[in-house]
Amino acid sequence: MIRKATIALLAVLFLGMSSMCYADNIVNVDVNAQIPDMLELSSWIKYFMDENQTPLGDAESFDFETLTHTLEGGGEAGVWFSRKWFTIYLVANTGGRRYQLKQTCTGVTSGGNDINSAFVVTPNYSEYDELGGVPQGPIPGTIGVPNLAVSTDHVLYTSDTGGLARIIQGIYAIPNESEVTGYESISFDTPQGVYGGEVVLTAVLY
Repeated sequence: MIRKATIALLAVLFLGMSSMCYADNIVNVDVNAQIPDMLELSSWIKYFMDENQTPLGDAESFDFETLTHTLEGGGEAGVWFSRKWFTIYLVANTGGRRYQLKQTCTGVTSGGNDINSAFVVTPNYSEYDELGGVPQGPIPGTIGVPNLAVSTDHVLYTSDTGGLARIIQGIYAIPNESEVTGYESISFDTPQGVYGGEVVLTAVLY
């Protein structure tokens, strides 16, 4: 009885082995591994009022709300502007490769009208901003210049050759006055309406 069971088991083993492929003496096996793009840009936004340098809270967008013509102290500005302004904080991770941070805005419009000449961006850097809980220290690259935000690929920051990650600020405002080239305030005869647009921020290898 034991012998018959052994013979039956051997028969099963041979049948299983017969299903294997012995067509060649070479076995080819595919290998796959994906390396993601080490070019990441993180951001967060804070909003401020008037000349106060302390943020009042977080923001999800640059919503300037209804513009005013009254200054903080109650004086008359004579133009439409916003007492509210925003700072977006940007951190790029490029794996140690040199990079630039750029911004593009194609327009802030309502129908056929726009307020493009009054929307301003000011690149900024603070050595006291904390990266990983530690002040980031002196700037290791070059900060950009103030400009009209409605522009294409305006450079906010150019890193050093080591591509160090740093917190770079973009300050966005609709002020009542500015020394930025091309700036024009929003006059009272500007058509009323809700004006909207989009700012696109990118990190690019340089």
